[in-house]
Amino acid sequence: MTSRPRLLVSVRNAVEALAAMRGGADIIDVKEPSAGSLGRASAEAIAEIVDALTHTAPHIACSVALGELIELSNAATMPSIPAGVQWLKMGLSGCGGQRDWRRMWMSVRERICPAAAWIAVAYVDATAADAPPIREVLAAAIETRCAGLLLDTFTKTGGTLLDAVTTTDLVDVVQKAQAAGLLVALAGRLRLSDLPAVLAARPDVVAVRSAVCRDQNRTAVMEESLVKAFRQAMIDAA
Repeated sequence: MTSRPRLLVSVRNAVEALAAMRGGADIIDVKEPSAGSLGRASAEAIAEIVDALTHTAPHIACSVALGELIELSNAATMPSIPAGVQWLKMGLSGCGGQRDWRRMWMSVRERICPAAAWIAVAYVDATAADAPPIREVLAAAIETRCAGLLLDTFTKTGGTLLDAVTTTDLVDVVQKAQAAGLLVALAGRLRLSDLPAVLAARPDVVAVRSAVCRDQNRTAVMEESLVKAFRQAMIDAA
């Protein structure tokens, strides 16, 4: 990894995407925050954001959140992914009691885009999410040749990433994932005050939404000035 992790900012439309880019985001993540932790944006919003980045900032990488596996596995049709998207991800909430969740996961991945670079998502509040535990997701990510691993919170009204996982466990998971060649992103209602502990784990990517939104409300408007402040804090803490 580089000396400073890349900054990922989640956006819901092209206006936010360009503001995040001007604020210093290295990666733009497309999601609809009102639809949950990994809420999928509309096909129109995804296409609009990708098109805006392609024409304005082709050097900026783009990821797309697709929702939860349980929802997608029951869907009649799969979302269409425009060219220009680097990474795809879906959550595993509701899969904690599913013994065959890996089969379901691979089936949906094949139906959407088998050649895509997939990011496995491990919810650190796995009990609240009824999701597989972190290390089980890590093992599956390695076995199924994912491009990366995202550690995130499913519940967005409670604590942060650091309230749900110990620093020791966080560092251990990050190191194991990186040793296996996975890109590692840390998210989960991260605040400026969380940066020292988050950066100490040496992730490849730090991902935010609420921290760069008005009043720290993830469904509110994302503000360019807050992205700039968060990026500067990352530089200062490195």
